[in-house]
Amino acid sequence: MKKVLVSLTLVMMLVCMGTVAGAKTLKLAMDADPVSLDPHVQLSGGMLQYSHMVFDPLVRWTKEMTFEP
Repeated sequence: MKKVLVSLTLVMMLVCMGTVAGAKTLKLAMDADPVSLDPHVQLSGGMLQYSHMVFDPLVRWTKEMTFEP
């Protein structure tokens, strides 16, 4: 039983390693078009969702509570 389990595990690992993830386009459906992509100009509900997806990954807090790019 142990040999079968080890064999299946190895086969699954080889199958997973053989797959390649390709770059694809991510399409979003929002309820309204953004008026501006500048968060200081327009911060409506729809724009707030866009700004969180675009600007939040650009800056992070460190353990010393400072920003890092």
